[in-house]
Amino acid sequence: TWALPGGFLRFGETLEEGTKREVLEETGLNISPGELIGVYADPKRDPRGHVISIVFFAEARSGKLKRQESEIADLGFFDKLPANLTPSHKQIIYDALKKRGLEM
Repeated sequence: TWALPGGFLRFGETLEEGTKREVLEETGLNISPGELIGVYADPKRDPRGHVISIVFFAEARSGKLKRQESEIADLGFFDKLPANLTPSHKQIIYDALKKRGLEM
């Protein structure tokens, strides 16, 4: 299953710090978080429990796309959404495209 990079904040981290750390840990990219895409808080959207996702646009500043964690099988950029994309992430991508005046 494909998913957007992400994870959980550590105690004492700001949203920006946690976002940068998680993306670096999962992708090898140093990013600069940008505009807010949305806050996703439906208690039924994540099988792990009630998870609140705060999602930002981001710009890669440095690094090379490279799998960093053993739990991640592969990384990629896509022109078309993969069929096996995490369902709740489809909505996030739809919202991001809409904010940019694009359609899926």
